Amino acid sequence: MLATPTGRTGVLLVRLAALVAVAVVLTLTSLITSTALQLVLVGGGEPWWLVKLHLAGLPYLVTCTTLGLLAGSTLPASIAKPTAAGLVLAMYVAEMTTKGTGLEWVSLLTITHYYPALEIALNNITPVTETATLIVIALALTTLSIVFYNRKDLPV
Repeated sequence: MLATPTGRTGVLLVRLAALVAVAVVLTLTSLITSTALQLVLVGGGEPWWLVKLHLAGLPYLVTCTTLGLLAGSTLPASIAKPTAAGLVLAMYVAEMTTKGTGLEWVSLLTITHYYPALEIALNNITPVTETATLIVIALALTTLSIVFYNRKDLPV
């Protein structure tokens, strides 16, 4: 069993699973901390919007992770991380600067558009469609990552 070779797809999926586990731990830590602060500093209230906010943020973090995975599968290692971080930042800036303008259609191309944190916090909405969209985007980016990673030459 230990001598069984591992395919590239398996390596990529294990890497993705490890990164998703980190995102889950960060989300749960943030949720516990913010809920405790809500209860202590505000003195109670309804902390359910915090749960909804953090749970809706998890697909966004996973989608950002898969974007980084795609960058790592297609670009040289030296520029993959800064490129992925730059793409996430550029998507955020595009979302914020085009909202309410004639170029609002540009924000539909960003993953930030599908995480309505402000609407969850202010209006207590449940973003079912947005969450499903983020999951579909994450699956598409993962599939592309697998395709490119399987074709990539690895340095020895």
